[in-house]
Amino acid sequence: MTPGRYLLRAGLALLSLWLLMAAWTLVSDPFGLFKLVESPGFNQAKSNNVRLQEALGFRRHEPAFVVLGSSRVSAFRVPLRQRFDDTMTYQVPDVRCAELAGLLDYIRRTAPPRRLYLGLDFFAFNRASGIVPPQYARLDALFWPDYVLRNLLSWDAFREGIRVVARSGDSAATAKQADIQTDRSAADAGSEPPGKAEARFRDVVRRYFEPHFYGAYTFDTAGAARLEQAIRRLAAAGTEVVLFIGPPHVALLAALKASGTWPAFAAFQRHLAAFAADSGVALWNFVAVDERSGEAIGSGMHWYRDPSHYLGETARLLLARMAGDGAALPIGARFPGGDVEALLARQAADLDAYLAAHPALARLVEAAAADAGVALAVPLQP
Repeated sequence: MTPGRYLLRAGLALLSLWLLMAAWTLVSDPFGLFKLVESPGFNQAKSNNVRLQEALGFRRHEPAFVVLGSSRVSAFRVPLRQRFDDTMTYQVPDVRCAELAGLLDYIRRTAPPRRLYLGLDFFAFNRASGIVPPQYARLDALFWPDYVLRNLLSWDAFREGIRVVARSGDSAATAKQADIQTDRSAADAGSEPPGKAEARFRDVVRRYFEPHFYGAYTFDTAGAARLEQAIRRLAAAGTEVVLFIGPPHVALLAALKASGTWPAFAAFQRHLAAFAADSGVALWNFVAVDERSGEAIGSGMHWYRDPSHYLGETARLLLARMAGDGAALPIGARFPGGDVEALLARQAADLDAYLAAHPALARLVEAAAADAGVALAVPLQP
């Protein structure tokens, strides 16, 4: 066989494999784009690869206004759409600061928005997580410019099709996911059965004591530096960047105190305030102990779903405040300009006062620590 024929046959074989890959993706339809085949037990589970879906969604829409952050920013979806045009809530669960840096560079290269609100969680700056962030730069090489071709002829889409089919055939996993969604919908609608919210809060607080959450917290200095550089680059490209620290429920603040992580949490807030002063990028800090963050745990909660995730009504207040709505409640401290040490002192004092007045919350945190097999570093009750 001559070299030319060999290369021709090799090329045809590769082309055939590529077309077979495309046919599989077309039929399995992991992202629900083509809808040629909709079969129970085959492809109805769809992809839970939120990172890929969100990146592709941004590339398709190229919105003018983006709220970016962890799963907590999902609460902004409805308020943002109601208040502004051409928007996107770009939420990535369990995102770390190094991954946020890659996302910001991806956004800057693809289509820098006019405005971006970046939610920064204390959790995201934990070096102890050990999670390696995805390389978002690969998206530019993996997908063709056309949206359909990017989803049809990419290795990631093909592999996601295999996962979707495997997951659709797992009836137990599908039922569990349906139960989770039902519980979430009930929490959002305030129609949970008695005791459900208390059990959820206790379970979430228990996980806070694990090492990859706050049990062995170490500030990710290198990741923070990468993120700050990416923020500066995006701002230099003409995007109005606004940073914000969302308001956790008091149960999370109490867990940080009990685990001995409160000094690291204070240092995290100082670090971001110093960056805001140095860069000139606006920072809103909404950490506070008030009537919203101290909402009683039970059915019909108005402001929070769990200690980390606030609901749409909370997000609506935050959005109005950051957008300069004078009618909004005077919540949050803005940097540059705020006094970070006064803010931190007020947070600590208000938390102590709240725990003294609400021993049931202190007992919930203590019980969660016992569930995790962890001894409290700082007692919450006398």
